[in-house]
Amino acid sequence: MREIAGNIWDYHGIGSFLVVTTNCDVNRHGNAIMGRGIAAQTAQRYPGLPRRLGELIKQRPQAVRMFEAEQLIMFPVKFHWNQPASLTLIQQSAEMLMQMDVPGQIYSVRPGCGNGGLRWEDVRPILEPIFGDKIIIVERGTVW
Repeated sequence: MREIAGNIWDYHGIGSFLVVTTNCDVNRHGNAIMGRGIAAQTAQRYPGLPRRLGELIKQRPQAVRMFEAEQLIMFPVKFHWNQPASLTLIQQSAEMLMQMDVPGQIYSVRPGCGNGGLRWEDVRPILEPIFGDKIIIVERGTVW
């Protein structure tokens, strides 16, 4: 797992996939709740995606999903949109992601560390052995 500084969207659409951290919640209209962080940015860029993801969440809430045409990977970090991120769910999602055949490089924000409220110091040791060199973590600003 490599860490770089920058804007994750700079890596989108160049043959690579972006990890979009999400929750396992659907609103009363059947749309995935994508209200903050990279999820909100994704919903703005792909207005039909919350509906498509919502249908899949209703079938299997805690699954990692690849939207190949959009070059996006939905990665659950929270069970409910207004709860903190779950280290257990992040580990489960990471293991599921590594089982997938993703064509190209994968870039991710720090899962659970933005709106999820977790500290990278707690998440990183869980992800490093799972992600190996397959995932590049993109953090805004300086990476130490």
